[in-house]
Amino acid sequence: MLPPPSVNRKRLHQRQVRYEGHQRDDGLWDLDCYLTDAKDADYTMRSGVRPVGSPVHDLAVRLTYKSDGEITEVVAASNWMAYPGHCERTLPDFKRLIGLSLKSNFRLHLLEKMGAARGCTHFTELLAWAPSAAIQTWATNKADYDPESATKPFQLDRCHALASNSPTVAEYYPKWYKPESLSL
Repeated sequence: MLPPPSVNRKRLHQRQVRYEGHQRDDGLWDLDCYLTDAKDADYTMRSGVRPVGSPVHDLAVRLTYKSDGEITEVVAASNWMAYPGHCERTLPDFKRLIGLSLKSNFRLHLLEKMGAARGCTHFTELLAWAPSAAIQTWATNKADYDPESATKPFQLDRCHALASNSPTVAEYYPKWYKPESLSL
């Protein structure tokens, strides 16, 4: 938890981001991603005034993917956008993500295909965190570690706490502990 602020302040903006992971009956997975921006006062934009409580952005994307992380379908929707009649023109372009893997360089490929003027900044920012949420969804039904397996657990060497030379790995994944390995 953050400590209380040391100076009085007034909130001006709120962004809510949410990811919901689903296991489908056909063996695939869905990740529904949501982003909403709202102002705490009436907000004048070139496209009009957004009254307090009305979103500036209200975006959603559904990624359907296989257990190996390959995206098989993308559906994007925008209920509120900054420039109605213009912003939503990029929605069909998110189909370019089909075939990408959420487990392999997704953020790099996302920027190549949808970054800057090739897409919508807000959708791209929302999708940048999709791999982590997708893997958390997929991992829900998987054991986090099988000591008998010859395969290194996926999560190792992906963060400081789980570096092969860390005390965490020594304690929880001793088979994979390598005190001489370099920190990532």
